[in-house]
Amino acid sequence: MDSPNLEDPTCFPHPSGITTKSIIFILGLIWSYMMVEKTFLDILITRLVKAWKAYDLRISAIVVSSHEAATFLFVAIFSYATDVNRSRLGRFRMVVFSTTVCIAGLMLYVMTETDDKGQPNLWLFFYPALGLLGLAQAGHKVTLRVFLEDQFRRRRVETNDKERRRCTKFWWFLVSVVAAIFAQLEPLTGFPFKTLALALISVMMFFFIVFFLGFEQYHNGEIDNDEAPHQGITWRMIIILLRLWVCLSSLSLVSASGSTFFLLEATSLVAHHDNLFAILILANLVRCVEIMVSELSRWATKQLGFRISIVELMRIGMGIGCCILCCNIASIAADDRGGGVMSVYWLIPQFFLLGLVRGFAKDGFQSVFESNVHPPYKIHGRCLGALTTGFGSLLSILCVYIFGMKQFYIFGSKQFQWFQYDLENSRLNKYYNFLSILSVWNGFLYVDLMRSYVGTWFLMEDAEMQKAYLDHKQKMG
Repeated sequence: MDSPNLEDPTCFPHPSGITTKSIIFILGLIWSYMMVEKTFLDILITRLVKAWKAYDLRISAIVVSSHEAATFLFVAIFSYATDVNRSRLGRFRMVVFSTTVCIAGLMLYVMTETDDKGQPNLWLFFYPALGLLGLAQAGHKVTLRVFLEDQFRRRRVETNDKERRRCTKFWWFLVSVVAAIFAQLEPLTGFPFKTLALALISVMMFFFIVFFLGFEQYHNGEIDNDEAPHQGITWRMIIILLRLWVCLSSLSLVSASGSTFFLLEATSLVAHHDNLFAILILANLVRCVEIMVSELSRWATKQLGFRISIVELMRIGMGIGCCILCCNIASIAADDRGGGVMSVYWLIPQFFLLGLVRGFAKDGFQSVFESNVHPPYKIHGRCLGALTTGFGSLLSILCVYIFGMKQFYIFGSKQFQWFQYDLENSRLNKYYNFLSILSVWNGFLYVDLMRSYVGTWFLMEDAEMQKAYLDHKQKMG
């Protein structure tokens, strides 16, 4: 690891090299974004149920899944934009754009009025607000994180990519933990979201001004960007990645249920619906388990010296196994919930397993893609990974339509009417059983994928792939 450059005015003389002066102007903005994410976007369907006095479970699930799909599409777009535009001013403008859009979305939500029946004006304010917040969420996840990573490119010192990512991950995780603690505080969990949104707007605008004041402190060095060659991706590799993409898309479908039906069940079991303490506990549990599993997997890879491709494939396989278990436990809990009174904390096992599913499969497609293509193609890994997750949300919309809004007649009777107007009349246990069967089928596909390709060039080490690329580039002149 490179030692910090003490002559660089942007660096503190810190032995770990994880601190620069410029990040002081950025961390507050990251924290304000995290607060919006944890108090609203992570529990969006709960907010919808609280906002609509007479909610429709099917419409709510479609709205949340559409929001998630659009967000991941925006993530892919922002990922490409940050890879193309690598100047300080360009990335600074992207952060400014994302923050402005976030503030505008919160303002639109505050302006949302309800009619005589207690329903909000959806098309005038609510849906545009969700669209803007989805755009802002994607922008902050990508542009703000990339901009933070740029601050660790020390002047006159060549900084290792892994070191920059380690520093970025440390601060991002630290701010995320602080935001989770603040979001969990009793006064905030009891606030109506309009009141909370006004407070978040004020806080974000304050840190936005601070972010502007630090412009001269931000890194302004050149960031290299290699030109991608016209050759390098074979049809064989495309077929492999396509099969892997199918497997991960079904995992994303199960993950989408965690953002919709799992949270709806938890909301129905909360005694005091104006207090979201238990809901936030479950949402934070999923995120915590996801991060821990992802980081432990990377630590084990480094300590044991395994190939990255092998570890990623093993992680995805374990994610599929946890997915099957998660669906079965969720089905059992749905049966028990319908039979009588139960505590919301009985849902902890399925939320814990959901965190394992997301943790094991997190960045799975991106990691496998990046470890098996020539270096210039690696920039497309994040875009493709985001599109994989977004496709799972689109599949969730299709399932709600098929099993809730479309009428099928088999032997003269209606079938597959699992999703009804409310949770009490819906048959979520049957849907979870369907997801379990789909996950088992997905597991067989994945085992066949592993059997066919383990030990081939598909599992080349990163160093071997780098050497192959350099040899290819030298031959091409």
